[in-house]
Amino acid sequence: MPFLSWHEGPQLRRLRLEGARVLGTDPMRATVIAPMVGPAVQAMIQSEGIHWRIRPLDGMVIRREGEMLSASGTLLGDGDVLNLGAWEIRFTHRFPGLDPERFLETSGSLPLPSGTAAVAPLRWVAGLAQRLEQGLLAEEDPTALAKRLVEEACSFLAADSGLHLRQAPAAPWRVIHRVGAVMEDQEPAHSLVTHALTEEVNLLSNDPWLDPRAVRAPLGSPSLGPMLVAPVFLVEGSGDGPEGAFVLMRRPGAPAFTAPDLSLLRSAADLAALAYRLSLVQRRLLTHAEMESQILHLRRDLERQDDRQGHLLAALRGSLARGQALLRNLEGAPAEALRMHFTAMFHLVEDGMATDPGLAPPPGRVWRLDEVQRQIMEAWTPLAESLGLVIAAEAAPEAQVWLGGGPVLEALRSLLDALFLNLPTGTSLPMRWSEEPGRWCLDFSVPTGTARVSPDAWSRGVFASSGVEWRWSEGRLTLAFRVAPQVQGDPVERPMLGLVTEDLGLVGIFQGAADAADLSLFPLEEAPPSPPLPPFEILVVDARGVTDVIACLRDYRGHPTFATTPILVVRAKELDGPELLAAGATDWLAEALHWESLHHRLQALRRHRELQKKGRASERLETVRQMAGTLKHEINNPLAVISLQTELLQRKFPDEPKLAKIAEQVQRIQALMQVLQKMREPGDEDYPGGTNILRL
Repeated sequence: MPFLSWHEGPQLRRLRLEGARVLGTDPMRATVIAPMVGPAVQAMIQSEGIHWRIRPLDGMVIRREGEMLSASGTLLGDGDVLNLGAWEIRFTHRFPGLDPERFLETSGSLPLPSGTAAVAPLRWVAGLAQRLEQGLLAEEDPTALAKRLVEEACSFLAADSGLHLRQAPAAPWRVIHRVGAVMEDQEPAHSLVTHALTEEVNLLSNDPWLDPRAVRAPLGSPSLGPMLVAPVFLVEGSGDGPEGAFVLMRRPGAPAFTAPDLSLLRSAADLAALAYRLSLVQRRLLTHAEMESQILHLRRDLERQDDRQGHLLAALRGSLARGQALLRNLEGAPAEALRMHFTAMFHLVEDGMATDPGLAPPPGRVWRLDEVQRQIMEAWTPLAESLGLVIAAEAAPEAQVWLGGGPVLEALRSLLDALFLNLPTGTSLPMRWSEEPGRWCLDFSVPTGTARVSPDAWSRGVFASSGVEWRWSEGRLTLAFRVAPQVQGDPVERPMLGLVTEDLGLVGIFQGAADAADLSLFPLEEAPPSPPLPPFEILVVDARGVTDVIACLRDYRGHPTFATTPILVVRAKELDGPELLAAGATDWLAEALHWESLHHRLQALRRHRELQKKGRASERLETVRQMAGTLKHEINNPLAVISLQTELLQRKFPDEPKLAKIAEQVQRIQALMQVLQKMREPGDEDYPGGTNILRL
């Protein structure tokens, strides 16, 4: 943070620049008051990116090293001295007016001792690095490693006490470990530590009571001796400032600290930060290994469950087929109602046997209200007639609603079937449409006192994915459908890159990355929009650009459009990685956001998704091959018996045309079995030179 400084008599005045300032003598117009009589306003100083510019006002003259500045002013450099008449001002990037013999402040690295005096410090730093390596190999906690570093720094630098501080974002620092009797909460020590953390500087103060950076302590406060402060940047390039600091103190009257002492403490702080980052990498690798192991176990469990589910569904399908056969010769409303129920169950079983769990949910579509009403009437009129009920339906309005893909009608049975079965014979059931903001509601009026109905857990899941709400009140059951949104803009020609952030400054980086990856950038809000939406290739969530990144991930992962879309979280914290993955993220970036890293990660995610598609296609092909082998075995055996019996009958009755027809069909089925056999065993061919090529 830059400063302006000037003298008022023997006293040095300092001002931290945090925004535009006007220099002059008029308190109503100037924000920095000149120490002597002069013009009301003389100059303005303001930031331009990372630089600061000063320009004269009202024709005033500003000189730098005797040279007069133009009306547009000039950019300032560290240590520039400006003359505004008799007023001399110095611009510095760091705290001005420090006595180099007693005080020191720097944001860069400090030189280690040289010559013969450097042998012991360098040996000590090398020993620290070696012990750090041993601690990491033993998987020691990084906080325990930092504690050991503070203790060894206190011993080697002859300090009487030391501190390891930790600072959370937007929160006061707290003590993690202390060595000796440290009074960190007393002034001026507290203000010096706060200054080092705020300004992100290494700090040396051999006389804290006279340090111009410190707050004066009240009389009677405990005495303080020389002190050193070295901030610790745990996550490199995070942009959030230091996450802690190492502090060493000596008793009053002890020898002063030197610049090499500060450089050694800086080295210890850097080693602590390195240990923390390496432990994060180690923890991340272990987390990934554990997740891969869990995925393998889950995959095997799912395969066993899929096999068992397939057998059960096949058995259920056979039972339903026999039930449908028994209903063929029955007539009347009860038979029609049973027939529709058997048909609905048969379709559910077919859907369960054909659904690939790796595929996205079926897409929704826009329905007219009269279509929805017709589907309901066709599905429930036979049941109502069999129970002696009358559905009194009004004409549906001219409007449209959106319904997600899935067995919505089957899910409605847990509500409407239970409702119809609870009504007495002869009941009239009025059904009418009403409009709400963003909803069209279908109301069923029922007699007062009718038992409350509610959907089962499976039906609730279908309602949630399809956008259907149900409400029960005394004398009414309401089904609410979302109004179909209007899709604006031209059709999307390139795959979509969704971006969820409130930080508009990132749009340029993401636009460049999207163009390089041949994607179309599509800004999104923190809450997912209502369907329908175009398909998205990748979704990016900015952890710092949303209020609650975990809730945002869960909402988008539960949205039908983004159920299988890779989600990348940027500007996240390393420690939050496992939680982000559990909430639905595919990957995350914890380092500072750069175009190159973002571009490479997007390309990796696209390749990952392509491999997933190929893997699912390979699994489906393998399933087809296994099915072909099963069919060949199950069909060829009875087919051989049929072929043999047909041949015997043809010998006995050579003039029977039906036997010839049966033999022809048997040959046709045998030809189909040969095709299935080729599909099951693709085979390969050998070519000259030892080349072996798969034959498709």
